Amino acid sequence: MGSYQTLFANFYNAQTLILDNGFKFVFVKNPRVEQSAHYSLIYNVGARDENATLHKTGLAHFLEHLMFHGTTLYPPNIYETIIYKAGGEQNAETEHDYTKYYATIPKENLIEILEIEADRMQNLLIEADAFEKEKSVVLEEICGADEADLLEPYRQGVRDRLYNGHPYQRPIGGIRPNIENLTIDDAYDFYRKYYQPCNATLYIEANLDFDDISQHVNIIFAPLQNNTPIIRQVINLNPPINRKLHIHRSENQENAHFNRTYRLPISNLRDKAALELLCSFLNFKSCSFNQFLIDQKKITNDLGISFNSNQKDFWIIEISFIFDHKNFELNQLNEIIDQAFTKTLESEDINEAKLSEIRKAAEYNNMCIMTVFPSYNHLFTQTIALGQPIENLESSLIIEKELAYTDIKNSLKTLINNKEYLTSCLLTQ
Repeated sequence: MGSYQTLFANFYNAQTLILDNGFKFVFVKNPRVEQSAHYSLIYNVGARDENATLHKTGLAHFLEHLMFHGTTLYPPNIYETIIYKAGGEQNAETEHDYTKYYATIPKENLIEILEIEADRMQNLLIEADAFEKEKSVVLEEICGADEADLLEPYRQGVRDRLYNGHPYQRPIGGIRPNIENLTIDDAYDFYRKYYQPCNATLYIEANLDFDDISQHVNIIFAPLQNNTPIIRQVINLNPPINRKLHIHRSENQENAHFNRTYRLPISNLRDKAALELLCSFLNFKSCSFNQFLIDQKKITNDLGISFNSNQKDFWIIEISFIFDHKNFELNQLNEIIDQAFTKTLESEDINEAKLSEIRKAAEYNNMCIMTVFPSYNHLFTQTIALGQPIENLESSLIIEKELAYTDIKNSLKTLINNKEYLTSCLLTQ
């Protein structure tokens, strides 16, 4: 059957199984739900794996659509039909780093759905008519998204400068000329290369017995064969940031937006926890950072500091706010932000009492996550999708409790010394 182990059972009660063909299975027993089961099948492939040199962008997302067109054994739409008739729900998503298919369904339908997943992993049937029909659907999605999201040109400008040659620069859905020229052979080549058991992980959360469900997983997925070894493109993990000020004007924009974006290299769990707590601290209304920018300098009425660790290659910290561009020069805003950072570092704001307050808020958030079904889904699937050990989930909680306020201050010092950030502004006409 392969090997399996129990991981941090006291907290998340997670167990894993690795089959001989490399297929991975992660199971979380959730006794709070009796009738439902949630599963996610995650493939370690996304828009980053497309060959942009050969103009194949958009292929990962296009293939996600094609995966619902059936096999010889299972006709098109049978997957959705079974789930919806049972009162369940399903969806799929393509990101730069992964592709995920997921559903919440009655437990009695789980095995049948997994059998369909296994079959379409190796026996996808792409008919010419279905291919052209789905291509039209994807092109309409892109056109509709562009028309509905008036800020997309602004965001694309940010990606162009921030990632500058890295696959994250490209839109996940691709661009119209590339998609129009994709062929069935392109889809099959991409499918056969990346849709292999060694490149997939199944996550299930349900009130089931691990030994029983793992036997079913073994019966369904162990017979699947891998194709050829997966050789991935070499990606530059340190592309230069184009720091030239990015300004985008829009006649449909009522307010001016300012963004300062830091692109940070992936580091260790301790640094990640410190940065998460730092951003939580900077968002406090009573923090010197907020008070200086809002109350003293009056550059905005509200601001946000976000930390994004949901990428394989970079961490992102972003400071964003709405401002009156008639009263402030753009260079002046950066100077004021630097002053706010310095004042925060010099203040006594970052202390053990404030850190304790932030920890309590984080613990409450974790408690809320654990009482909602599917309670662990996002935690586990995101960790799996980014190729991280699932042990990191508990390790992060332990590290978070061990951090001292001096660790948070050191993270702030590092951010202050980092001048490799991007400044971007969305202005009214």
